[in-house]
Amino acid sequence: MSHVALLLLTLLAAPPKVVIERPLDGWTTERKIVVEGTVSDAKITRATLALNGTSFLIKVEGGRFKQKVVVSGGQNTAVVEAVGKGGASRAAVTFQAKVPKVDLKVYLMFDPQPFYIDLWVTEPAAEGQKPLNPDHPWESPDNKVWWANRESKSGGVLHDLYNDLPGGAVGMGPQAYTIANAPAGKYLVQVNYWAGGWLGEGEVGPDGGSEGPYGQRAQPLVPIRVETVLYEGTDREERRTFEAVLSKPSDTYTVAQLEVVPPAERGRAPVRLLPIKRLDQKGAKK
Repeated sequence: MSHVALLLLTLLAAPPKVVIERPLDGWTTERKIVVEGTVSDAKITRATLALNGTSFLIKVEGGRFKQKVVVSGGQNTAVVEAVGKGGASRAAVTFQAKVPKVDLKVYLMFDPQPFYIDLWVTEPAAEGQKPLNPDHPWESPDNKVWWANRESKSGGVLHDLYNDLPGGAVGMGPQAYTIANAPAGKYLVQVNYWAGGWLGEGEVGPDGGSEGPYGQRAQPLVPIRVETVLYEGTDREERRTFEAVLSKPSDTYTVAQLEVVPPAERGRAPVRLLPIKRLDQKGAKK
């Protein structure tokens, strides 16, 4: 075998090279930043990004990746791993974030889609606020953080981690919710699979015609992962991961109910999380 052929085989068998171009080692004062870089193998279309233990499946296009993430106060570590025919390779960067710590963080992760999948977080209702009506979960109470109300009076914020669509739209890719000083009480975490049309009632109308932006094309099954983090960076940090497959457009899925306890009780009170159960829902306005 010639030296040229041997060198070619060696290169083909080598794992891809991953380079993180940003962020660089150092400091940031932004809550949401971009992790961006390159993968040497142009045939690779997916990579994995892990930030402080939370992992994302991210797109690689033309040898480049770009993903928005929500950082934590203090030290953060981002690791990007790509797998090719020659094996796996990774790159890592550690940086400091000068941002307030949060009591509650919720991630919704799924492979970006050409339609809307929305994270809904309903906070405890304060005195005088309109509460959530369980018979009409698509209505927007004052304490519900979602695409139509991305910031609450309590400080809850919905972050678009995909591409910040024009006009403030959100829902075609991963999302996150954060709240720094979470009021005590129960938080309802839901995911809505919006089907299209004014009331979100699906692709095909009663007369067989099209209702919505997707025509009569059948919507796919969409695997999702929701990760909740309570009291991040403290000795009471609690992480839970919930997985489900969204199978029916226009449904809302109740993922979890979390209970945040008053600060004085956080040293002894347990964290309560309820498992996934599906909640059928009709008429989710978009």
